Amino acid sequence: MKRAAWFSGLLCAAVLLVAAPPLFRGAAESSWEVAGVDAASVTVLTDGRSVRAEWNAGSGAPIVFIATEGKIWVRDGGGDVELAQWRGGDEKIVVPALLLPYTTTAKDRTTLAGGNVETYGYGGATATYSWDAKGPSGVEVKAGAKSWTLSRKKLGSVSSKDASLYEVKPKQGASSRLAALAGGLFGSSDRSVSATAGGRGVEKGARFEDGGDYEALAAIEIADDEWDDEAGEELAKFQNEGNVGRGRGGDR
Repeated sequence: MKRAAWFSGLLCAAVLLVAAPPLFRGAAESSWEVAGVDAASVTVLTDGRSVRAEWNAGSGAPIVFIATEGKIWVRDGGGDVELAQWRGGDEKIVVPALLLPYTTTAKDRTTLAGGNVETYGYGGATATYSWDAKGPSGVEVKAGAKSWTLSRKKLGSVSSKDASLYEVKPKQGASSRLAALAGGLFGSSDRSVSATAGGRGVEKGARFEDGGDYEALAAIEIADDEWDDEAGEELAKFQNEGNVGRGRGGDR
């Protein structure tokens, strides 16, 4: 009995290290001042499911982060990219600390104190949280020799409940669009073939483990070759007899 209780406690502790609870209970809007970057601030919106953070640093448009359905995205020109693909700067290190329960990778870890997040380790950074009666009030983020202090300036109800605020529209480049089109040539069952194989071309006689009838395909290829040879001979004969056009060898 004691062993079972001990194992159960160990299992619960392991879960606490893996599953991150949300920073904000339910829908909320908060604003944060960032010390460590000149004139930087972050506005965080959550509808209780997804989280949106807008990083403002001096002039220029804000950088928008959207955390939803298990991933973190960054709004980029032409569409949204996943966090790992975003080069970014300080914001790439600081903002994820405000996006819990969404984490940067499955390797991220959180520790809890009194049911609230105490620390969050992600990438090469560690965030340490302080709380008050309303919720998270401050965050210390450290990564190597650099550090940032986030201080909450405002916490209240969400000013907008527009669902489109949390909508993700993945960015697609020319190569990914070509891959999507070419991928239909082979279907989704054959994972050993690159989706761009159709765009690059596939040599005659290729065979894949997708259930296709490649014996029939080979027969068609042979017939096609024979027809091509016969068609060339017939075309030359027609051109010579009718004196029409130019033959393949240059004869009229």
